[in-house]
Amino acid sequence: MVGPTVHFLTMTSAIYAAVFVIGWWVRDAIGVRRIQRLDLPSGLFGLAALQVVAWYWATVVDRGLAELWPWFVAISIGLAIAQFVMRNREVGGLSPPARPAWPAIGTSLATGLGSLTLFTMHADELLARGILSIAADNNDVANYAVLAEFVDQYGASAPGWIAGTDIGAVSRYEVHGAVSYVSFAHWVVGGPYFEVMLAILAVASILFSQTCARLLRSTTSLSSPVLVLVALLPQSAYLFMYSARLYFLSQILGMLFAVAFAAIMFARRDSPRSWRDLVVGASLFAVLLLTYPQMAILTIPVVLAVVALHNRLDVRSTVREGLFVALCLGLAAVSIPTRTIAVVDRVLSLATINAGWVLDGVLPWQIAGFQRSVSDTVSPLAIGASAALLVASLVACRRLARDSDERWTLPAGWLWLVVLGSYAAYYFSRGGPSYQQWKLISFFQPLVIIGVFAPIAQVLSTRWREARGAAASAAFALLVILNMNAEKTTYINNVTNNYVSDTLGNLGAHPALANIDAVNVKLFPFWETMWAASALEPRRVHLLSQSYWDLSPPEAEWTLVRTVALPAAPTGQEQRQIGSTLTLIREPTGPTSLTSEADSTIEVALVSEAVSAEAPITGVVTVTNTGQSAWLSSGAGPGAVNIGVRELDDEGPVAEGTRLVLQEFPFSVAPGSMIAVPFELAALPPGTHRLAFETVSEQIAWFGTRAVVDISVSVG
Repeated sequence: MVGPTVHFLTMTSAIYAAVFVIGWWVRDAIGVRRIQRLDLPSGLFGLAALQVVAWYWATVVDRGLAELWPWFVAISIGLAIAQFVMRNREVGGLSPPARPAWPAIGTSLATGLGSLTLFTMHADELLARGILSIAADNNDVANYAVLAEFVDQYGASAPGWIAGTDIGAVSRYEVHGAVSYVSFAHWVVGGPYFEVMLAILAVASILFSQTCARLLRSTTSLSSPVLVLVALLPQSAYLFMYSARLYFLSQILGMLFAVAFAAIMFARRDSPRSWRDLVVGASLFAVLLLTYPQMAILTIPVVLAVVALHNRLDVRSTVREGLFVALCLGLAAVSIPTRTIAVVDRVLSLATINAGWVLDGVLPWQIAGFQRSVSDTVSPLAIGASAALLVASLVACRRLARDSDERWTLPAGWLWLVVLGSYAAYYFSRGGPSYQQWKLISFFQPLVIIGVFAPIAQVLSTRWREARGAAASAAFALLVILNMNAEKTTYINNVTNNYVSDTLGNLGAHPALANIDAVNVKLFPFWETMWAASALEPRRVHLLSQSYWDLSPPEAEWTLVRTVALPAAPTGQEQRQIGSTLTLIREPTGPTSLTSEADSTIEVALVSEAVSAEAPITGVVTVTNTGQSAWLSSGAGPGAVNIGVRELDDEGPVAEGTRLVLQEFPFSVAPGSMIAVPFELAALPPGTHRLAFETVSEQIAWFGTRAVVDISVSVG
């Protein structure tokens, strides 16, 4: 476990450092520290910058992102150095930027380390097996890898290497922001895509928890230890871990930027909003449009409703904040207009689509983090616990309001009330459980958790103003974290994890594929098929097994199959072994049933020659290739060889009859090979029937001997 864990931590650190360097100079250039009490993580601005720049590079410049990243990082490092030098001088009569707030930095570091520790704990059984790319019963991680590999090499206009699928259109339409982040992280650490995906998710989780900490720091007066523990609560929640293990990267990034936007709206301030607030807000909305657009729309009414209620429905302040949000969204939409147009269509389509799992609705007790599973979430205990938890939070909010702590500006009670109320309205309007309802509540869950627990922690801290209060509050938050993680044990330990084997992950570099520029892929559906498509780039890939992308006809000379799928009978085809699990099969190179005459013998053994009218006809047909040509795989194309079953009368075949598969693609039947095929035919009407079994080369000719059997079908 030590080796994979060290590798994972090294990659995570490198990716985090890269987005931090980019974001550091961006944040200073905007002057975020000059916005009172708002000091969002540098990595947040790094993600925003690289996603917006990547969108323009891929869609306007129309070049691969692999060409962008070296220049982008070099310029970022240069600007970061310049910003560092300027910290100690006055340039052009301007004072240097404000020095960093060391308590904020310490809080951010502690939160980041806590987040990484939690993430590593949750992935310990994977790291123990040396697995660095996982997803629990889901294939999104493979989709991210293929899309990132595509934008790395081609930009966003080319159709790509998967036949029948325009990957460029998919990358533009779907989650381009998350894909560009994957592309950047892969460029930073190198290696196969499947090795870096877990570290990419870890960095997103770290930035998520750090942003929660900055929200708390800008709206509460919690002591640093307590603040760190409360900030880690959302990452410890069941739905967050569920989303992480299913590799819902875009959703986690969306949650991250939603918390950041809440920090902008709720942070205490003594002066009007400035252009800096507008730029930061527009940047966050731009990233939401690139990453998780449907939630960019839902975030606005929720946050504005909280602000309005917190301001006691003051019309002037509500209108002012509404105009600010509208300007942020408008500036974001104008900055990426082509993406905004695509977003409208995507949001409309997602309103009705069930793109994933339908989960049961959840009560406040589960939303606050205490959840055991995705089903059976309603019980008397959960209802009572939900009521008790919300009452405790409400009492804490009222006490804070009575104490008139000017440092406390978090509208905690209104926050969870608006989110829970809107969630309940949506849930019941949809008629109960749906894909959309659990996506909605998981997106806002971090704000609910902070809204519920922050007031309780604050009251515990201030009730005894000495160290005992902070200790009691810290102990409370720590117990909640431990309980949340204990609640998830059953799910995490029992879940089925998909992983990328060494053979599959390093498929593209295998010597067996040398000088092969096109491959048909017929593997296990989805996971294995999608990772094979990723590894085989830049070869032309024709998918014969299901995935997120379209199937296409097998036009390549070589087909990739699982070794266990190889038939027992000789096929006469060239084979190349790839590891112990995969095999390349070449199409027949000599005479075939398409190009020359074929011949066969055929024998039929029935289970019974007398059956009832409702019983199927079963047996085994044995076919031998007695000719000099190989038979092509069964199917409907010219030369494909099937077993035809036709009913006879005195003048010959009555009808075209049924086709039985003799040999599945991509396998042929070599001269001299014998194949036994079990069959089950549909029931026949009462009477005596004569059936003829014969081989047929589709669209060419019937050939070989004919086997004839008589079957007696009785009324009962």
